[in-house]
Amino acid sequence: MKFNVGGNTLQGTNRLGGLFVKYAVYLACILSNLSQLPYFVRNDMTQLIAFPGWIILALAVLFTGRVRISKSAINICFTAILFVVWCGFLWVFTSHRYFSSSLMYAFFISLLVFVLGNVSADHLTKNNIRSLMILYTATTFLLTAAIFVQYFGLGYNLSTKLYAYSSKNSVSQIICSTILVLIVYFRPKKIVVKCLRIIILVFEIYVLILLRSRATLVGLILCAVFMALSKNIKQRTKIIILLIGMTTIVLLFTSAPFYNTVFNNILFAGRDVSDLNELSSGRVVMLGRFPQMIKGHWMDGIGSVYYESFPLSAILQFGLLGGLTLIGISLTPLISATKRRNVSTMWVLLFYVAVGYIVNGLFEGLTPFGPGIKCYFLWLLYGVLIKNDYI
Repeated sequence: MKFNVGGNTLQGTNRLGGLFVKYAVYLACILSNLSQLPYFVRNDMTQLIAFPGWIILALAVLFTGRVRISKSAINICFTAILFVVWCGFLWVFTSHRYFSSSLMYAFFISLLVFVLGNVSADHLTKNNIRSLMILYTATTFLLTAAIFVQYFGLGYNLSTKLYAYSSKNSVSQIICSTILVLIVYFRPKKIVVKCLRIIILVFEIYVLILLRSRATLVGLILCAVFMALSKNIKQRTKIIILLIGMTTIVLLFTSAPFYNTVFNNILFAGRDVSDLNELSSGRVVMLGRFPQMIKGHWMDGIGSVYYESFPLSAILQFGLLGGLTLIGISLTPLISATKRRNVSTMWVLLFYVAVGYIVNGLFEGLTPFGPGIKCYFLWLLYGVLIKNDYI
């Protein structure tokens, strides 16, 4: 979109519009993270708090007078359009409720964030991205602190089967992303800042453990393994990861209380180890039902239904063609980051965030697209990076 106006006026509008875009990106990030505060979650206000930030960002981009989207982003959007057309075609013949699917809803929210990130990239510099990472970390710390104070005060016992915070899976994705930002992106030189980084990092990991979002923890552990083997991670960080890993293994074999805490209280969440279905929160029975549910519907799916595994859920709801299309789009950040990890630290960060989200999606029904706005960090970052490699 280009407006033919006087040169000075156009430059002034672009500069002012670019400034609006930068602050609108910051605002969207702040509101999205803070929307997960317990008060807003309890009162079902998360969308009311988060969505205005993205609307303001869209308006800010339009105000610049130039909306340019990269070829790679266009290809993803075109694939998404084909997916919608396919679902519409199936709906005509089957009347299945494809368009009321929570997965469809989460997908298009993430697609919108991805596009907004892509068209905003022209107005963002490395300093802006650094400011965004600081804001993301700071707001996550406030969110985590609020959850810790309200739900994990004195007397909390990990041995209970009950989860203290019911929205643990949503907030865990944000915490996981922040942990990866602290490990991969921030490399402070001042001692005070280094100490602050370590304190926040330890606190975020501690609260993530208390939340007992096992899928997120598994994804984070896998990221740590990849970091220990990667050429893109600083040697000091790799040594620390290896030392923590070795210490954990030794304690598991030598300390019965530590073993009980890690396995029985955290990974098994106080459940009966002999009952795989209880241990997996009902997923074993759900997986066993998949063949019967998909029978006769491999091509058209069965429409809107919630299923606790994103790849299987996509195929179950939209059939093989539609489901594989969604799965393919969900893998594009990881594929792109794998190819470009040597370009910049941001691509390295995107790689680990994508790994964490994809692993989570094996056990949850909406990740890496949702639920709601919770996975926005992955898609915002990806949208920016495929427009500006070296940011």
